[in-house]
Amino acid sequence: MRYQLNHSLLSLTVLDIGAKMVSLKHQDQELVFLPAEEIINQYSPQKDQVFDETVAWGGDVCAPSVSACLVEVDGDSFKVSDHGNFWTTVFTIEKYDQENAVLQLKGVTDEFTLLVSFSLQKNLLRREYEVINNTRHKLPFTFADHLLLPLNKDKNPQAYLKFPGVEKMRVEWSFNKLLGEKNDVVSWPLLRKGIFADKLFGLLKKDSEGKYFLEYQNSIDGKEYRLQFSSQELPYLGYWQTNGAWHGGYNLGVELTNTDRDNLAEGVKENKVWWIDAGKSKKWSIDLEVKSS
Repeated sequence: MRYQLNHSLLSLTVLDIGAKMVSLKHQDQELVFLPAEEIINQYSPQKDQVFDETVAWGGDVCAPSVSACLVEVDGDSFKVSDHGNFWTTVFTIEKYDQENAVLQLKGVTDEFTLLVSFSLQKNLLRREYEVINNTRHKLPFTFADHLLLPLNKDKNPQAYLKFPGVEKMRVEWSFNKLLGEKNDVVSWPLLRKGIFADKLFGLLKKDSEGKYFLEYQNSIDGKEYRLQFSSQELPYLGYWQTNGAWHGGYNLGVELTNTDRDNLAEGVKENKVWWIDAGKSKKWSIDLEVKSS
């Protein structure tokens, strides 16, 4: 099922499956990376499905891990599927207030309950999250705001991506190891040409309001759009770009996250996770402000 919110200059469309963002428009101009409409209409991911090119579009909740893994904690264990356990979960509606442009959804897995709230305010999309540990022991948790965006082909990324404070980035994965092995460190900004695909992580710097901040720019039909992402709780940047190397696709993703590890089990070993006590919760939020000129 699709839910739509409209307010002032923005319109948002969200699916109940995974609380997936399938459209974000500014005055009818689509801002996120989307496939043909028939692919969207056929979207029906199944539990434990691999996240491939047929589903890699729009915006997804990747939690409690991006990579598939088995997590062992205090003699117990739980399994996380590729790109997490929530993107294939059907969320139920908690609140749908079209007049005030507010949508609240709830997704439940064996280990966690995730509450997601979308609200529009003029040129701002606010997303608020709360995760609850459903079990009787503490659990590790990571979150990534997995939003795919159109690629500015053949442009220097420095011209349209701003990652304040980021001068070095850690390699999570690089097609044909063009940037090196996993955990190698590369300098940013980084200009690449030809066929490539990379996933990198960096640590952001807080702005004057105490928020971690990044910006993406795109020129569409002669108009400039700036998408500014900010959060007080998510200090890391995940940056994905494929230039024809991953299933022939051309897109990029900029995600705010609480860790620089895609794999939750690795994050536990590096102590780069949130720990949620039994029956307790954790809250955070992301603001996405859209500006045009």
